[in-house]
Amino acid sequence: MKLGLVSTCSTRNLGEAAIYAALAQLAPERRVHCSLSESFPAIVRGLERDRHLDDCDAFVSAGGDGIGNAGTKPMTRRYLRMLAEMYLRRDRTFVFGQSIPASRQGISQRMLSTVLRRLASVVVRDRKSHQILKNRGLDAGLSYDTAFVLRPQTQALEAAYGLLARHGLNPERTALISLCGASAFHDVDRDNCDRELLDIAGKLAERGHQPAFLIQSDGSAPGGERTQAMRLSRTMDNVPIVDPFAVQVPSSPCDVLIALLSLANIVVAIRYHSAVLRLVTGRAPFVLHRSDTGSDLCDRLGLPGQRMSSGIEPGLIEAIEKSADMTFDPDPIARDVTDHFTECIKKVA
Repeated sequence: MKLGLVSTCSTRNLGEAAIYAALAQLAPERRVHCSLSESFPAIVRGLERDRHLDDCDAFVSAGGDGIGNAGTKPMTRRYLRMLAEMYLRRDRTFVFGQSIPASRQGISQRMLSTVLRRLASVVVRDRKSHQILKNRGLDAGLSYDTAFVLRPQTQALEAAYGLLARHGLNPERTALISLCGASAFHDVDRDNCDRELLDIAGKLAERGHQPAFLIQSDGSAPGGERTQAMRLSRTMDNVPIVDPFAVQVPSSPCDVLIALLSLANIVVAIRYHSAVLRLVTGRAPFVLHRSDTGSDLCDRLGLPGQRMSSGIEPGLIEAIEKSADMTFDPDPIARDVTDHFTECIKKVA
């Protein structure tokens, strides 16, 4: 079965890339196909680029931030195009491991529900999205993020060791802090976010850790992670910026990210997939969540964390340090994801 991806975004967002790699691992052919056009695509294991997907046997909607997420805008051309794309292939299309974003309300949510109701199958990754669809009368499944099936790759571990060494970082002391940049998807104040991250990094450094800012999405836009990292690094001297995109091929940036998250003693995860990809290595993050999906992950899996912009409360740094010793077994979650995916495939076979 040739499986095509719809609702794709960018391979240079490593959360999205992780989803594509996971879907390729789950697919019957152990690969997936997309028509995504990018000027500088990142390598993703199992992802093949085709100009046309007309000969695909089935399709899966693969967007990571949410189904046709448009940030604060309820309707965009991209969103309408995504709905049309799924509807026209409705008998062969399923939605897997996504969320219903907050912007999907009113007529936007009704249109989405109408299309989803006609698809072969729908499985979401968080309880709030599941409840929204149930309230709309959809028989949707509930699982977890698709990337839970991924595992660290040996070649990427070697590259990650080298990247940390380049910045003078000892893995046993490293505290990776993922960034968020400015996002239309999340209601996060830039200045408050910066202050909180600088406070956490400073206090961790005072206690003998080696904080570093982690890039997960590659872009030079004014509100992007790279800009935020440079801004924070200028404010706090000697805090390195760890960039998975800086590693040369053949390792994919996504695999390098997973390897980095496995090696670091502490991970403070703001981005949702920083948390997920730390968990697949068998270690727990401290989740500084900024969304319903992040808080859902903490609640369902019993992870340490708090909402971003809650401030540096007494005991926060100690809780972050304790997370370094927490182990996690990703195998039951991976089996749950695999079982749900297998059922979806059967419905479009």
